[in-house]
Amino acid sequence: KYLKIVLLQSLSVGGDRKPSNETVKLASAESPHIPGLQVTERAVSREGSTIPGNPNRTDVIVDDSRKAMTPTPLVIGTIRMGFGHHRIAYAACSWAMSIDSDTNSTFLSDAQQPSSTSTSNRTTYFHDLLNIDSPEADLIKSTDIVYSKLSRLTSNIGGPIERLWGKAMLSGDGDALRISGLTAVHLRPLFQDLPLSTPIIATHCYVALAAVAAGFTNVINLVIDNHAQWFVVVPGALNLVQGPVNYQNFLKMGVDVTSIQLAGHWIPRDVVVNIPKDCTRRIARA
Repeated sequence: KYLKIVLLQSLSVGGDRKPSNETVKLASAESPHIPGLQVTERAVSREGSTIPGNPNRTDVIVDDSRKAMTPTPLVIGTIRMGFGHHRIAYAACSWAMSIDSDTNSTFLSDAQQPSSTSTSNRTTYFHDLLNIDSPEADLIKSTDIVYSKLSRLTSNIGGPIERLWGKAMLSGDGDALRISGLTAVHLRPLFQDLPLSTPIIATHCYVALAAVAAGFTNVINLVIDNHAQWFVVVPGALNLVQGPVNYQNFLKMGVDVTSIQLAGHWIPRDVVVNIPKDCTRRIARA
């Protein structure tokens, strides 16, 4: 059993790679797509890199003066793998950055209504690990390349090989979680420039696992899959799931009830607050 974990984890990181203890210094610049949203990047270009930095970036993401900010800056971490992780991250950003009055929707309870004091002046960082030019980002890319190649290969072969691959993708057991956790340790340098008190919202289990491994204590993992598997939940984080069936299945698996909550679907704020108006228009068109 342990040999299997060692072998698969070694394959996922490309051999005998050792986790780095170095800190990747972070910078940020305003998103060209969402005003006010800060997008992280590497503060100092990597030697030999041809990736240009944003000329408007702030060299220090959280300096001493910002550590005492109220409310505390929020980091929404993701990995640009496929469409879903990014979409969920932007949906989370839309809620984190909302302070105007039309947030008050009949679809939100009083406890869910964000107040101007709770969100006003809060800095929200969009922390895409692949956007940080680093050996750690290279590791994620190589892992994704291997996964994509195997997916295409099994799809082209078809038959029992494709069915076995599909079954493997739906059987993320405890060993898969252990392998993911060991791999995520290699990603700690992408978090070590942030104060450990920083709240982290993760839309990829690697992000949450890496944050927990780096010592962060306020980590929320948005469980992206509606199929209950061990490798999508993160020990040491608060895991939020989208549906009651998924929630009950995780509890049946043995997930600690104190580390998981039912939250609902990861929908952008603008879609939610416009539901009454959109429904009224649809009724009028009927």
